[in-house]
Amino acid sequence: MDNKIKKDYILLDGAMGTLLKEKGIKDYSLIPKLNLNKGSLIREIHEDYRKAGSNVILTNSFSLNRIALKEDYHSMKGIIEKSVYLAKFTSIDGLVAYDVGPLGINMKEVSEDYIYEVYREIAKIVKEVDVDMIFIETMYQSSEVLCALKAFEDINKDVLLSFTFNEDNRLYSGESVEEIIDITKGYNIKALGFNCVNIGENAMSLVKEFKRYSKLPIIAKPNLGKPKDDSGNLRYEVSIEEFSDNMVELYKEGARYLGGCCGTTPSHIKALKQSLLRL
Repeated sequence: MDNKIKKDYILLDGAMGTLLKEKGIKDYSLIPKLNLNKGSLIREIHEDYRKAGSNVILTNSFSLNRIALKEDYHSMKGIIEKSVYLAKFTSIDGLVAYDVGPLGINMKEVSEDYIYEVYREIAKIVKEVDVDMIFIETMYQSSEVLCALKAFEDINKDVLLSFTFNEDNRLYSGESVEEIIDITKGYNIKALGFNCVNIGENAMSLVKEFKRYSKLPIIAKPNLGKPKDDSGNLRYEVSIEEFSDNMVELYKEGARYLGGCCGTTPSHIKALKQSLLRL
């Protein structure tokens, strides 16, 4: 890590899908497979975030599970291993987090045993690879996150847990910040917070709630709001400077794991790092 970086915060990276779209990848369902057939592209994005200042690089594995892979699920082990290799290759002097996203299934329509087994299949493979931590993110159903936490429970790695909330600061399944902190307190979680929440008042209110109800370090990885379609390209109205300024305010309020979600790029992370170093 950069010796100049303060000891009390860690810079995560930004979006993956945003950059892939800019580089011509239109079908997001193909993203996990890019680890195999376009590894140089994934490696380049990881490298750009590392150069921008990210202390932790997330693997390209957000939707890497048997449900998303469908008939190609048999190749999951190889894709997981390659996702870790690509992140490690560009993070010799940093940390790598294995990224685990939601399954995109309504928990009312499936059994929790099935969801647990899907996550457990991933956990068994990840247990054998060289990563520094597990980043379980964009969780919006309480029962699903409990399945994921249980599946990764025996892995001797730090677990970072990140939820996404509606504008009322509640999960899709209805729980408040206070309630999800209570239901997850029995698990060994290193940091707790949110991602893919609009930067600004929504993100700030969540940092305040997490600080009020939890003593764990707070994760803040907001997006840039709802984009507009500009001739097939997504355009966000939040500037790099606005993102950086808002993130500094989240840091001052108590957030300690700082990064970006949809719409953010290495330029956003670089600006954030420079702003933090000026404090």
